[in-house]
Amino acid sequence: MIKVNIDRILEEQGKTMYWLAQVTNLTYPTIYKLVANDTKSISFDTLYKICIALDCKIEDVLEIVDK
Repeated sequence: MIKVNIDRILEEQGKTMYWLAQVTNLTYPTIYKLVANDTKSISFDTLYKICIALDCKIEDVLEIVDK
């Protein structure tokens, strides 16, 4: 299973999902679904925008975990 760690990164940086949606030009529901791990896929473009906005690496955002 792949876990999305956006919420942890946002908390560490003192930023919100709303802020991330604004700076990435992604919709709030898109960010919310990613944070809630309620999505089946993520586009490279979305992942790129998130990594640039949060100044992090892909491996910071995505993590492989055992069920």
